[in-house]
Amino acid sequence: MSAILKDVWHSWTHPIVFWRKLFSRQRATLSPAELTPFLQAGDYAAADRLALQHFSRYPALMERYEREKSDYVRRDLEQLSGRLGKAPNDEQVFALTAVAPNLLVKARAGSGKTMVIALKVWQLVERYGIKPEELLVLAFNRKAAHEVCDRVNAYAGREIGFFKGNVRTFHSLAKAISQTDERLLFDKEESETDPFKAGNEQARFVRD
Repeated sequence: MSAILKDVWHSWTHPIVFWRKLFSRQRATLSPAELTPFLQAGDYAAADRLALQHFSRYPALMERYEREKSDYVRRDLEQLSGRLGKAPNDEQVFALTAVAPNLLVKARAGSGKTMVIALKVWQLVERYGIKPEELLVLAFNRKAAHEVCDRVNAYAGREIGFFKGNVRTFHSLAKAISQTDERLLFDKEESETDPFKAGNEQARFVRD
């Protein structure tokens, strides 16, 4: 009886052992060190894509990759040090280093969120190959929208085309989406002078 049970147990465990061995081999096919050439070349997009593909289920490997990537991010920031005013702290560097499809940054007022957003835009353009016209940043008011644009262009050291249509307030985005051919929500005189301003017609529409 014991021999029969042993055979049955072996038949059940053998596939598990096989898949465990196969799984461990698959995990060993790529290491964080193999992504170093991409980071050295400034191709963060390719490096992050491979990291997400191979390390998402292995926090220790992802942490090792992010540690190495942070060194290159710090080098980027050192090159921008003359334009930043003050060096980003460790938490800001982590926000620029983290690898995730979506990233939520929570911080108190005056903690440097605008700097992180502006640096992230610069990073996406310079290190990820994203075109400026493919990016959209939303701000709560026109002052913040202008500040983000100014900082991005200051950090880049040149105009990268990131200004009029790339940063909007929530109201101006709603206007751009809802604006009709009849221009019912469009105040030409005001909107042409300031792309972040909704205009009197929209303000009256909201009040009504």
